[in-house]
Amino acid sequence: MREFRSINWYTMNGRKVVGVRLDREEEREGLLSRLTAEGGVIVDGVAHQIDGIESFAVTPLREGMEICLRIVD
Repeated sequence: MREFRSINWYTMNGRKVVGVRLDREEEREGLLSRLTAEGGVIVDGVAHQIDGIESFAVTPLREGMEICLRIVD
């Protein structure tokens, strides 16, 4: 599981979303499947399952960029 610190928590379309900074460069394509294959993510010490990623950039996603992870309820 990859660990992140939250920048902020949001509600988008009634769903909980957390903004985090990437810890390394990533290709946008397949990032969700890579993170879910690792068993989800840990944000601020708490494990979460995610079902979506929101970002403003296309690819590659650079280290330190903010992305938003959509949390499974």
